[in-house]
Amino acid sequence: EEVFLLSRVMEHLKEKKHLCTFNGASFDMPLLEARFTMQRMRNNCQLTHIDLLHVARRVWKMRLKSCRLSRLEEMVLGITREDDLPGSMVPERYFQYLKCKDFTLLEDILEHNGQDILSLAHLLHRLCVLHDAPLEAGKQEDIFSLGKVYEKRGKNEGARMCYRAADKGSLSALARSRIAETYRREGKTEDAAKVYETMIQSRQGGTAPLIAMAKICEHKRRDIPAAIEYTRKAIMLSAQREDADMAALQKRFERLMKK
Repeated sequence: EEVFLLSRVMEHLKEKKHLCTFNGASFDMPLLEARFTMQRMRNNCQLTHIDLLHVARRVWKMRLKSCRLSRLEEMVLGITREDDLPGSMVPERYFQYLKCKDFTLLEDILEHNGQDILSLAHLLHRLCVLHDAPLEAGKQEDIFSLGKVYEKRGKNEGARMCYRAADKGSLSALARSRIAETYRREGKTEDAAKVYETMIQSRQGGTAPLIAMAKICEHKRRDIPAAIEYTRKAIMLSAQREDADMAALQKRFERLMKK
């Protein structure tokens, strides 16, 4: 009966432009393609595929670590399933049905899958809202993660907005580092330098902002003495922390001294 089932699936897919799944890129779609191949059928549907697992990880993994659908339901959507069949039990229940053909065994599976689809709709809507208005995420880690999404898309101003909102507590150094990096890539050297100086004064980021300032002084400001001083401070800090980059710093210092 699989040929008829796959034909019906094909009819539905042809009517659509977009496909939304959760881990579908790694599991559902390769499996479906394999079944089409085994039945000597061709999948002619060209759909835009949105795999929400990967989108969700970019936004919530920093805070939640695990981005299973059940965890996202609980921690992001505020949904608690009651009397739900665990996904791990679905294959066993289905094989029981194949043996006895008792359709009531499938009812829990259908309810479980139905809830999955409803959660996908809620999750897609929530993600659309947050990508348009990232500060509504509320949680500091989520806002920072959305900043990285904006930065990856080349929307540096939006990224900096997120990073500034996340510039507090344990994320302050990371947020400031990303702000400086976006300025640096845009060629706004002095704006980046202001951020690096703030980090140095706050003793954030270890040797990284000191090295960044040494590079700015050497290559942009043409101020070799200042570059030497920043490198010297980086060497002193590296010695205190027993960092692995000491050799590279020593080499930079010697090269600057020759200049």
